This record gives sequence, structure tokens and C-alpha cells, in this order.
Amino acid sequence: MVFTKFMDMVEDVFSIDVLEDIIEKIELPNNGAYIAIGTYNHEEIFRMTVNLSQVVNILVVTLLEVFGQYLFNRFSERYPTLFKGMSKPFEFLKD
Repeated sequence: MVFTKFMDMVEDVFSIDVLEDIIEKIELPNNGAYIAIGTYNHEEIFRMTVNLSQVVNILVVTLLEVFGQYLFNRFSERYPTLFKGMSKPFEFLKD
């Protein structure tokens, strides 16, 4: 699910063109085709993040924060009872 959400984030925050660009510029074993229930090598998402950083000229650490916030928002929308009364990801993680 992390891979598919990363790609959703790139498309939502930047654009489908940026997503296609970062996938085309690196050779992924599955050509960027991921499914939520699949298991993939973490190096693939790392390579996509580094490539995204180069394409959009944003530091990797900043992109990781953007992705973390994106995931938090999506998970809190999908599983609201788990996140009741929380507004920041670290509130969830500390419990």
C-alpha cells in the first residue's frame, strides 16, 4: 500500500506528468506497476523519491515529510476512529 500511496501522492501533489517522468527515468523491475497488497523492494521507492527530488527540486527529507503528512491524512480519513482527536502523525505514533 505504501508504494501505491506514494504514487498517488506524486500525482496529487505534483502531477501525473511528474509521476510518469520519475518512473520513466529509472528502470524499475515492474515498470512502476504496483498493487496495494504487493510486496516490493524498499530500494524502489527510495529511487523514486530521489528521482522525484531531482525533478521537482525539493530535498528528499522534505519530500518524505510531505509523503508522511499525505499518508497520515489518507489513513485518518479512511480509519477515523484510530485518529480521533489527533491532528499530527506523532500523536498517533507515540501511543
